[in-house]
Order: sequence, then structure tokens, then C-alpha cells
Amino acid sequence: MLKVVSGLHPGIPTPPIFYGGSELMAAMTANALIEEGFDVCLEAIPRSWKTWYYYFNVDPPKKECRDIDLTISYIMPAASEDNEKMVHVYQGVVFQLKRAIKVFASKPQYEVYKHLFGLVSGHVIPNTIPEWLYTPREKWDDGDYYLYLNRCDKNKGCEEFVNACIREKEKCYMITQFWFVEDVEYAKAVVEKARNNGIKVYVNIGPLEKIELIKNAKAVVGFLTERYFEGYGLWVHEANYLRVPVISTPVQAVPWTMMRGYLVEKPTFSQYLEEVRKDENEWREDRSYKKYKERWIKLVEEVLSR
Repeated sequence: MLKVVSGLHPGIPTPPIFYGGSELMAAMTANALIEEGFDVCLEAIPRSWKTWYYYFNVDPPKKECRDIDLTISYIMPAASEDNEKMVHVYQGVVFQLKRAIKVFASKPQYEVYKHLFGLVSGHVIPNTIPEWLYTPREKWDDGDYYLYLNRCDKNKGCEEFVNACIREKEKCYMITQFWFVEDVEYAKAVVEKARNNGIKVYVNIGPLEKIELIKNAKAVVGFLTERYFEGYGLWVHEANYLRVPVISTPVQAVPWTMMRGYLVEKPTFSQYLEEVRKDENEWREDRSYKKYKERWIKLVEEVLSR
């Protein structure tokens, strides 16, 4: 049996409804393994079995874990679990396990860990999305507002986005939430400032409503600071999959994850450092759920055969 360990935050099931990138990736991995015929159990909050069918058609993982052959963990595990039959997936937080097999969401994230800890081995499996829920729009050059799609933190450029909308007199929307924010009062103050200046703000909306708001955007924007460690940028992936450009500062994995968009030096919607324009077919192939599943199956089979 394969055990997938997800987040245990009481408000975030696996898969999540409102927010939870790690929880979504844990569910995507479990789903891929179940589709391939593996016996899978899930360690997550009880509500996870209620949200499973919102995303997937196969039966959910088992609730009880027995006779575990391999553990795939998306959270920091206990030191006693650090062994050769554990795969640890690094989604953002910087720490190291010595013996576990390490999986990273991007090459830039892997390079950071190599620099910090002198790693000699690791696997890169780029994140993906439940693409059967996403239908790309026909044209890249479409939409009539700029969209912020992230937690409202200082280092994620939440207030910088609001200020740019006001300064450049642009139509703007925000999709955000207050879980895991560094400063809740700061986040609420920025959201109030946004609403007071005519910016529409959506808090804790479901995946389908979020997808429609992304599809109607001119661009999805992230003015992240260098202090924020962006290990992949699922918001970049979602926007580009739907053929919506991204405008972002060039921090960590964002340029690597991005297919189409613009890199900026400071918070602005018009003064670009560089345009990113990768081959769309190649990007979609490399970041597809099909490729994600292939990579995970290959890794799991390699580990189990040792």
C-alpha cells in the first residue's frame, strides 16, 4: 500500500475547495496512483473524502493505512519517518531530510536546495492542475481587467497590486483569502483599501468560479518581492493554461513556470523587463496531467523495485 500524507489544517481538505496548493498536489498524486491501479491510502482531515468527487471520477483513497510499502509526504514528517521508503515533496518551506527521496516542483527550487544543503540527487516533477475542469479561452489577447490571485501578504505584492491599479487607473479584480497570511490585520486593511477604490475582491471562492474569473482577465499579476520563496507558482500555471498572460516580478520559479507573459522590475502593468513567450504545445505537453502522472508512476515503480 502507498500512503499519501497531506496537510492537516482543519479548514483545508485534500483536495481543497477554496485554497491549498500542497493539498491539491497531494490529491493529484493520489488520484494518478489510483488510476494506475495502486492501493493508496490518504492521511488528511476527514472532510477530504467529501471533496474528492468534486475533482475526480475514481474512488477516493482508503482512510486506513496498513502495511505501508512507501510514504509520499507533502508536509514536514517526523524525523523517525526519514528513510529510503519515503518520498518527500518540497512545495515551498525550506528544510531538509537526509534519507528520504526528494521531489521538487521546479528546477529553480531544486537549485536552491542544492545550494543550501549541497544535495547530490533529487527529482523534479512540475506541479499540474485538474485540467478537465479548465477550458482554455480561444485568444491570449482578451479580457478587460487585471487580476490578483494570491494570499494578501506583503511579500506577495498584495498592496503593490492595489496601488498600481489606483495609480494607473486600471480596472482590477482580486481573488484572495486570509488563511496562512503573515498579518491578518494588514490583509484586511489592504482588501478594504481595494474595495474603497472600486476594486472587486473575492474571498474564498470555489474552483469553478475562480476559473471563470481568470478566463476573463486581461492578465494575472504578481508583484512578489525577493523575500518570498516561490517554489513553482500554481497561479502562473492556471493563468497560462487558460491562455491568460502573467505579469510578474522575476522571482525564483516564476519565469520557469511561465509560458506567456511579462516580467517587470517594479509594480506596473506596462513597463516590462522582458517578454516570456515559450512554445505553447511544448509547454502544455510538459506541464500536462498526463506527464505528471507518468513521472510519478516512474518514480514510484523505481523506489518499490529497490
